[in-house]
Amino acid sequence: MPQEISCYHGFTVRENLEFFGKMYGVKGKELKEKISYLLKWLSLGKFENREVENLSGGYKRLLNIACSLIHDPMIIFMDEPTVGLDPEIRHLMWEKIKELKENGKTICLTTHYLDEAQTLCDRIGILVNGRLLVKGVPEDLIMRYGGYRILIIKLSEAVSVDDAESVKNSFPGSQTEVLGNTIVISFMQEHSLAP
Repeated sequence: MPQEISCYHGFTVRENLEFFGKMYGVKGKELKEKISYLLKWLSLGKFENREVENLSGGYKRLLNIACSLIHDPMIIFMDEPTVGLDPEIRHLMWEKIKELKENGKTICLTTHYLDEAQTLCDRIGILVNGRLLVKGVPEDLIMRYGGYRILIIKLSEAVSVDDAESVKNSFPGSQTEVLGNTIVISFMQEHSLAP
């Protein structure tokens, strides 16, 4: 599924699904069943007779997904599927990607949104200038390269000015705030990828 809309704008939603289905060799009853399923599953049913050029950007992306799933592939490549979507359609897209994973599909997803990668991916690779910088499980990467760590210490009584200064000096390179009886220390992790 490319980042750009790859459907035919002069075709209706249904006509696009029929066209791509036939291009993949899906025919007859099987094609009709898949079209009906995808229209319902991706909330496109009310637009099935509307030309693509009259759809919102979010529904065009949903149609993009439908066209790339019409032949029931086991491996799906998605290039930034949620870029520029409104929050409601983005959330729907996330839910559908999760359902595809639950149904045994392998999905290779490119995204600039770290929250999206963390939510949808089992493994992440971070590329910089075309070079794989790090790879791993989202939770491990966050722990290892996640930027700032925050340590909060709550005491039974307020911290004196001298003690507060002593704490600040104990953590060079950190930002330390004393708020009554609470000390908040934020510091950059050793291998952080944050600026």
